[in-house]
Amino acid sequence: MKTAFSKVSVVLAALTLLQGCVGSVTRSSSFNVAPGKVVAPRSKVFILAVRDGGDPKDGAGSGAAVATAIRDKLLSKGFSPLLSDESTLQAGLAAAKEQGYFYVLRPVVTQFEDNNTPWSHNPDRASLSVELYEAASGDLVAAGTHDVVGPTQDPVNLNPVRFIPELVDTCLGSLFGWTPTVKVDR
Repeated sequence: MKTAFSKVSVVLAALTLLQGCVGSVTRSSSFNVAPGKVVAPRSKVFILAVRDGGDPKDGAGSGAAVATAIRDKLLSKGFSPLLSDESTLQAGLAAAKEQGYFYVLRPVVTQFEDNNTPWSHNPDRASLSVELYEAASGDLVAAGTHDVVGPTQDPVNLNPVRFIPELVDTCLGSLFGWTPTVKVDR
């Protein structure tokens, strides 16, 4: 009887682990281009400083990671990005105009929650919001947001940093016109 109970326990433990592994990632997005505006491809983009999202423990370093991912993605698509220390739109617009940049990108990490543990059943969450402005006029050209929520149970303690490539690819692709290809599967 003890052996049968042990086998059942092992099977139940394995099923629990598999359930966490195949838990689904959910996502939602919303993007709009201002009427009459067209986003120019391969232009110079001035990127405002990105603050960390979430609480200080969970979100520490998320702003820098997002900024670096944005710069790298834009470079890979033929744009000329500049990571800036400017944190306000007005200062960013003035600096971008002075330095000959066509756009100012304001990314905001709106959610960054490291909730996932093998026992909590709470998913990790991350959201990125972006706004693209013309440097010369200060007009808003396009804006949007992308949210990712991890599975509710995962046997591996992951964190929301894994969502950054998808957040950046989806947000920038939607603004600048490429088809997003990066998807996180867990």
